[in-house]
Amino acid sequence: MDDDPITNFLQERVLKNMELAEEIRVVNNGEDGIKCLNEHFCFKSKRAPDIILLDINMPVMDGFEFLKTFNSLDFENKDNVVIAVLSTSTNEQDLSKMEVLGIHHYITKPLTEEKVNEFLLNIETNSEGLTTIDN
Repeated sequence: MDDDPITNFLQERVLKNMELAEEIRVVNNGEDGIKCLNEHFCFKSKRAPDIILLDINMPVMDGFEFLKTFNSLDFENKDNVVIAVLSTSTNEQDLSKMEVLGIHHYITKPLTEEKVNEFLLNIETNSEGLTTIDN
């Protein structure tokens, strides 16, 4: 999720070109992300999203507020959802907050196929701590 439509378009295009997902849902802020989870995953379906790419700096509900709310949700397979922060922030306080909120993957914008592949490799190897992907 990201609040910039051009960024969302480009990120979605990278992911679609890689043919990694059956479905990609794009939302513009954390509040819409929580609504999407509640409407499509928590109540209507037993499945959960595999991956959430999350920007930190968004209007209405920022990424940190989204993470706090997400952590309070209760739905099947929630623990299997991998959340990666996709942002331009290099603020040390932001990075510390990410770790406290359970984020293990930080990808710097712009999203590229190389970064997605590195991220997927990090998921497979179960890297501990916050892994930054910036190439």
